[in-house]
Amino acid sequence: MVKQPVVAEDWQTLAMIRQTMLANAFSYLPYKSGGKWFWISDYALASHLSELGTGRQKVELAKALKTVNREWCSPKDISILKDQTPQEALTIIRSNHGVPLLVLEDGHLIGIVTAADLL
Repeated sequence: MVKQPVVAEDWQTLAMIRQTMLANAFSYLPYKSGGKWFWISDYALASHLSELGTGRQKVELAKALKTVNREWCSPKDISILKDQTPQEALTIIRSNHGVPLLVLEDGHLIGIVTAADLL
């Protein structure tokens, strides 16, 4: 389990989020909005930007996450509680096509579990 994971914040621009993902080779970056956790995937962000066209990409990249339409972000709150077993975690990861799990304790993110962590 990755402890103290990096998260995207509402005030960060899409350019900052993209840079963080590229620099750290992150496929997913969690963020919290409206009391729920979501995933930003590198694929979804790249697809969103490519749909805008070159001229609008620069404008979109300069916007803060809280100000953009986030329909391209994962709507799923894929999480487990700290006390769930590795077998339960693996079952959930498999049913969600390999998307990592957010590990929560009292609603707070304390870690991320990937399929590789469970090998």
